[in-house]
Amino acid sequence: MIKLRLILARGWWLPLLSGIWLGLQPAAYGQLRLEARSEPGWQRWQPIAETATADFIAGVTNADSGAQYDFEQACEQSIEPGTAVSYRFRLSTLVKAIGVGHVEYGCWADDTLLRTRMDVAFQASTFPVTCLRVKTDAGGGLNIRSGPGLEHPSLATAANGDTVQLQMTGSPNIFSTDESGRQWLAVEGPRSGYVSVSSAPGEYVNLVQCDS
Repeated sequence: MIKLRLILARGWWLPLLSGIWLGLQPAAYGQLRLEARSEPGWQRWQPIAETATADFIAGVTNADSGAQYDFEQACEQSIEPGTAVSYRFRLSTLVKAIGVGHVEYGCWADDTLLRTRMDVAFQASTFPVTCLRVKTDAGGGLNIRSGPGLEHPSLATAANGDTVQLQMTGSPNIFSTDESGRQWLAVEGPRSGYVSVSSAPGEYVNLVQCDS
């Protein structure tokens, strides 16, 4: 089984990790070849052994371990007996930009990506990031919405220069992507809700870390 990384911090974050959604799906990329593995908003795929030195942490609970086991079993069942499987990972560029984003794990047979699994990841060197500053390129600020999507009503507005506090506990969607590709972050201040991080992976990021 792939060695998973533990967040070595105080116990207050455990309710968060137990609610993180873990995705298990056949790779949407089909016959994705290694030489064409870079996409907007993502770092390049790296061998799974590189997680030991990569600047991220992804929390693991018993449920997470079960999801990882299911992922590996699904990978093994996707290939012919005797075919070698290799595992890689890639990080969302937001992990470095704002301290939170996604890590995606993938299993490969030769140069074909078979399946993927997504998890929320935090930048290890800045964890925990609880404060972000609004810095939009248009509109003068961010709407704080009742849910992670433009269809949800606006509850308040955080103007450019205002700070928002991350909702680090109790939210299963601390970082999520809606069907349109827009990325959302759960916040608890100045009002509990969700703010748009960017319109799509690789697009302008509406937040910066408070000490930037």
